[in-house]
Amino acid sequence: MILAMRKIYPVFCVVLMSIGLAGVAAAIPPGQAPLTVSSDEMRKLLTFVEAPTYPPSELAAGTTATVVLNVVVDSTGRVESSTATSGPDNFADSAVKAVKHWTYKPYLVNGTAVEVQTVVTVNFCPGK
Repeated sequence: MILAMRKIYPVFCVVLMSIGLAGVAAAIPPGQAPLTVSSDEMRKLLTFVEAPTYPPSELAAGTTATVVLNVVVDSTGRVESSTATSGPDNFADSAVKAVKHWTYKPYLVNGTAVEVQTVVTVNFCPGK
């Protein structure tokens, strides 16, 4: 899926970084923090990816940047929150806005869809 996206959106690429636990098999009681799921697992569940807008002045200058986001995905697969933890502000704003439109298949634990958190890394790389 990521390779196809690169052909459609040639000015950025996405790397979903692995953190946390891959496939935890315990249900989350209501009111508890979201389950941390590896980005490898979440990448398999991506159904829609919106490309961030490359800041025009940075694109013209050929500037590259990496933005790391903490992302919470609700039990329906919609991004509930996306927060930049690193990266230049002008790139981070664009990445946060785009990732909020991403959708996933729901993450299932014992057959029940649960809220999860993961890390998404957006690499802005002109001409790639």
